[in-house]
Amino acid sequence: RLVGSEMCIRDRSVTVRVNAPDADSVKLDLMKKYPMTKNADGIWEVTSDPQVPGFHYHFLEIDGCSVADPSSELFYGCGRMSSGIEIPEEGVDYYLPQHVPHGEIRTQMYYSDITQAWRKCLVYTPAGYDENNTQKYPVLYLQHGSGEDETGWSNPVSYTHLRAHETDS
Repeated sequence: RLVGSEMCIRDRSVTVRVNAPDADSVKLDLMKKYPMTKNADGIWEVTSDPQVPGFHYHFLEIDGCSVADPSSELFYGCGRMSSGIEIPEEGVDYYLPQHVPHGEIRTQMYYSDITQAWRKCLVYTPAGYDENNTQKYPVLYLQHGSGEDETGWSNPVSYTHLRAHETDS
């Protein structure tokens, strides 16, 4: 029985607490496996080594079974549903929310003659796009990497704010 987890970031280290009282073994998989210690209440805990700033996929390994953390936002990365964590960079606020106009991400469907199927793509439109349909905008085409899907570039928290900085301000 896995009830949920709790995550704390301090000094770029990640502390994870997981309520899994019936488990015999729990590990945090953050590209390095960290064995967790169980307390008398069935709460497992571990603190990782300091991590490189940026976005990281992570998993929980419970009794040998690798699962996404049920208490975190899910992302499709590493070829499967996974958890993600953002390690902030000290003294850098570029990725933090700023008081600037924000655009939006729109989901569009299109028919592909090559695959003979309907496909999905995401389109970012800057703030004011609908109100000014005569303005021309630059186009940037992004193709997700191996093991991800079309949401790979738009879901991580920092990229939401980065889009606003790059295109709207």
